[in-house]
Amino acid sequence: MKTPLNAMFCGVFRVNLLTSTGSGAIAVQYFLLQEWVDPVTGLVALGGLIFRCG
Repeated sequence: MKTPLNAMFCGVFRVNLLTSTGSGAIAVQYFLLQEWVDPVTGLVALGGLIFRCG
């Protein structure tokens, strides 16, 4: 039985989201960027870094 394309896309999207978030969190910890969370611009920059790592 073939897997529907929509279900396969959802699975790939989920794996990509989890790996990008995990590797981004590792990068934040490694470079000690936790203090960037206080200002709003730092929070946006961290969000960009987290999803860019994926």
